[in-house]
Amino acid sequence: MRSVKVAKSKQHLLIFLNPTAGSGRAGLFYPYLKRILSIRNIAHTTIRTGKKGDINSYISSFASELDKRFTGIVAMGGDGTTWETLSSLVKFNVVKTPVSIFPFGSGNDLARSLHIPLYNPRGALETVLNGEKDTLDICSVNGHYFANYIAFGFEGEILMHRELEQSTLPGYTSYVKPFIKAVESLKYNLYHLRFQDREVDVIGMTCIISNIPSHYGGVKLVQEANSNDGIFEITIIKKVPSIRTFLKAPFLHGKALDSSEYVRYRTDRVTISFDDDVPALQVDGEAFQTFENKFEIGIRKGILPIIRRRN
Repeated sequence: MRSVKVAKSKQHLLIFLNPTAGSGRAGLFYPYLKRILSIRNIAHTTIRTGKKGDINSYISSFASELDKRFTGIVAMGGDGTTWETLSSLVKFNVVKTPVSIFPFGSGNDLARSLHIPLYNPRGALETVLNGEKDTLDICSVNGHYFANYIAFGFEGEILMHRELEQSTLPGYTSYVKPFIKAVESLKYNLYHLRFQDREVDVIGMTCIISNIPSHYGGVKLVQEANSNDGIFEITIIKKVPSIRTFLKAPFLHGKALDSSEYVRYRTDRVTISFDDDVPALQVDGEAFQTFENKFEIGIRKGILPIIRRRN
């Protein structure tokens, strides 16, 4: 990690920059960002990240100082940069300073949900500097935090195969081969769900727990997930969607699945358990290895201040 500092001013941003995000687009735009911040007399400290865990290490080292030193925190990179920033801030209780998302990833689902301009760095920068302050719910699974969604089963298999492949292909192209492998090895699981007032058992190919309405770069599989209502949405897809479902173009609306293809619940707490093999799990777009067969999932309402685009 390398730190770059400029003179202090009334505003002071902490920027976590992954310069390789977006096939290098984040790093290319950074010099322009520096010029704009200088022109507007906004001080900044930039932490260039080179590997997973850099952001967590920095926040853990300076957690007691961050809310006092900075007026804003910026996650400038892909989905991994965003996830590590948000989860680390909550983990180390740095929850007073507003966080901005500067999206350069392939999915950018949280940025979409906050209406931050995509593939428009100047528009995203304007949101960072002049956006509207809101709050963001953060969910947890067995003590690990997530802001977007987690998925058991098929979705987790894709991420697991992608990680094993260690593909250097850009963006969505890196998911093609892992997707095919996940289809070839498709299997169903029995999900035991225990809510506060009832228990249900569902057989399905994947189970998605959502805090936001956008998935996989804009696909709208959920209907009512909202990032600041204190509730998450559980969608279990019971079978392979039909050709008719695919023809509905699920990225256009939130009713992509036929009612016979899924079950859905809304809650603020659930326990999901498995009798035998635990299906593959992904957390906010990252493959997650676990040897547990019981998962406690909860939510902390409005725990983080977040910047969204003004209406």
